[in-house]
Amino acid sequence: MSDDTPTQRFDAPLTPATSLTPISTPPDEPTPEDKRRRALMFVFIALSVALLVVLIVVLIILFTRSGTPSAIATPTETPSASSTPSTTPSATPTPTPTRTTVPTQPPASGPTLTSFTSSTDVQCNAANNPIALDFSWVGTGATAYFAVGATNDPKSNGQGWTLPPTGSQADFPPGQDILYPCSAATATYTIGVYDNGGKSIVKRIVVTNHGTVG
Repeated sequence: MSDDTPTQRFDAPLTPATSLTPISTPPDEPTPEDKRRRALMFVFIALSVALLVVLIVVLIILFTRSGTPSAIATPTETPSASSTPSTTPSATPTPTPTRTTVPTQPPASGPTLTSFTSSTDVQCNAANNPIALDFSWVGTGATAYFAVGATNDPKSNGQGWTLPPTGSQADFPPGQDILYPCSAATATYTIGVYDNGGKSIVKRIVVTNHGTVG
């Protein structure tokens, strides 16, 4: 057989192509790295929400303390300017009286002589001459001294009698009555009270004759 002999080609019958059924591929399982990223993302979201809540609470506290009303505060109703104010007067408290304590006067230092009395008027006449006088005095101290006449020191310029700080002519020595001199229109008598320290107080009295002089 030569090479020029035609070669018969037998084509194999074509078999119809079998239809391919798609195979369902199961979804990919998340890898540990994906799980870790998702967990971190959830944690970040939770922390962000928590920080936002804390920030809101801090702002509310700061506004409340500074007296600035919070934006979420409910506005209060402002009373109308036409409302009539109450005319009921408020009760006035009764003032409590203050008790004043009068200070006690300290005891007087030295002698005292509160009174010196006598018959200041006499009627001298032929039937009533001479006239005995009655004296009395009230004082405090150690001793008293009597003088006929006006003197500032009856102890040194007086009768020389030591008398009580309160007494009368009954305390004079026996037989030492004081007689008014009817030859005079007036007569002066002095009493002095002394303490142990030498202090004294003196009073005088003037007796007037409304009768006969001479």
